[in-house]
Amino acid sequence: MEEIVARHGIERTSAFLESPVRSVLEHGRPARYRFNQSRIRRLSPLLKELRADGVTDYLVLPLTFSNGRHNAVTFATKTPGGFAGTQVARLTRLLPALRAVLETFATREITANLLDAYIGRQAARRVLEGQIRRGTGESIDAIILVADMRNFTRLSDQLPGAAVIALLNEFFENLVRPIHAYGGEVLKFLGDGLIAIFSIATCGGEGHASECAVEVARSALASLDGVNARRARQGESPIAMGVALHSGKVFYGNVGASDRLDFTAVGPAVNLAARLETMTKVTGYSLLTSERFARIYPGRLIPVGSFELRGLSKPEKVFSIGGLASKWPAPAQPRPQRVLVSSKRRLARSRSKGRSRRVSGSHSLRAVPKKSPP
Repeated sequence: MEEIVARHGIERTSAFLESPVRSVLEHGRPARYRFNQSRIRRLSPLLKELRADGVTDYLVLPLTFSNGRHNAVTFATKTPGGFAGTQVARLTRLLPALRAVLETFATREITANLLDAYIGRQAARRVLEGQIRRGTGESIDAIILVADMRNFTRLSDQLPGAAVIALLNEFFENLVRPIHAYGGEVLKFLGDGLIAIFSIATCGGEGHASECAVEVARSALASLDGVNARRARQGESPIAMGVALHSGKVFYGNVGASDRLDFTAVGPAVNLAARLETMTKVTGYSLLTSERFARIYPGRLIPVGSFELRGLSKPEKVFSIGGLASKWPAPAQPRPQRVLVSSKRRLARSRSKGRSRRVSGSHSLRAVPKKSPP
């Protein structure tokens, strides 16, 4: 069986509008084209192609599924004179059995495609295999990627709803495409951000998995540069993104209520990656990695500093990659009232939001007001 995948919108193309299959799909009535008869006044491109290939008779029969939707099955022959009347009758009698088989196959394909689109490829495979009981799953070693769009609240307040959706779609497209290309799995869209994992077992080891995650970040940030160049030409404000990478063990399975489940990954490693992503706003780096990620990544990383992350008992050493400082910083923030630096511990306090942040390590954090992009 040959499967041909058609994209959305094909029903508006001339190839479909002129196709002999169209009337069968719309009305559920059979159609027959016998090329040795002169009564066919106008041939569509498909019929011309069939006749040039030596086809003498082309039969299109309706397959109406249980939901009332018309589908079609086609038969062609190069026999002189075309199909005999008895042959057409036999093919017609086959339709109920053929419909039952094809409807089952089509339903499974639609289900698989929907699950792929809404919960991810690997999660979809597990659900289709019956792994749907709450609490079932497994602990896996993975690279966790957390990404978030900057200033989305401000943009969503300024733009109409349709423009906000278009902006999000473009943003996620530039992220999800490389994630899938490098073997990752998108677990969740979180408003203007997402969480993805790269299973170390299926990505060729921790070193290769970490390289894949970094390449995804590079690709997404490079695509964002192109988006911002276009937005600048159109007089629109740029958008920025923060990405965090961490390595750890996550629980990958079913979580939720008895009648509403989610197939996702949870655990302290996911929490740390989410906390780390928020530090991209503070450091000015578009990409940050944890110390654990830095230990397994084969490439060169640069130390950024040690930060106290919410929920962690000790400061986390943070790293980045050269050249990935934010080109499009957030709008200017109120100037910090003071910065204290000592030889052993550097303490930076920002009272702009009534909270303090402590920074320690050999790399100081310069607390300076950020400027808006030109």
